[in-house]
Amino acid sequence: MKNTLTKLQFWGLLISLLLFPQIILSQANFAIERAHKMTSYITEKMLLNEDQSAHLNSALVTKIKFQQTKVKGENLTDKEKKVVYTQSNKSFYSMLNRRFSKDDVTTIQKYMAEFNEKFNKKKKS
Repeated sequence: MKNTLTKLQFWGLLISLLLFPQIILSQANFAIERAHKMTSYITEKMLLNEDQSAHLNSALVTKIKFQQTKVKGENLTDKEKKVVYTQSNKSFYSMLNRRFSKDDVTTIQKYMAEFNEKFNKKKKS
């Protein structure tokens, strides 16, 4: 009986180890897909050209990846997470300010908030 239990534990552990990276990858892909959707939404609203759209998408994906690498699985306190999010936002807006005017960045912020509001409503429905 003990050998059977050990084998079950082994297979359970093996399956967990194989599935865990897939779950993390799935979450990352979801966030990146959301960044692409947000970029499309803002591009449509602001009539951005292809180069501007690519820059916006790159900045969003960079922000998301930074947040994920610093927060996921790190058991951070809310205060520590806030520091990470503040850093990523500063970096994100710095990237935008290199390519867009101050008015454009303000408009991008507005459409990001609008997109998030619509996205969160759809998610709750």
